[in-house]
Amino acid sequence: MLEITLNWKPDPNTLTQLVQVALQKHQSLETLLDEAIQQYLQTNPLAEPDLADDPLIGLYNGTPNLSTQAEDILNSEIQTASGLTWKD
Repeated sequence: MLEITLNWKPDPNTLTQLVQVALQKHQSLETLLDEAIQQYLQTNPLAEPDLADDPLIGLYNGTPNLSTQAEDILNSEIQTASGLTWKD
């Protein structure tokens, strides 16, 4: 399990109340905070991102294997009239 250390400076009144609740429930502050965060996340779920608002969606339209087959793709697209021509 991931362990995280927070640098938190709570309001003294909030901390006092939190400690009192933890003592009443015979729980550690960590357990009490974990329950509070879980309850918060259940009542306030994250919204799914709207892909229509993402400016990168659709920005690049091409073959998905461009990075691994660039030379092959370029060679298949070349025609005799492609590219630069030299004037004599």
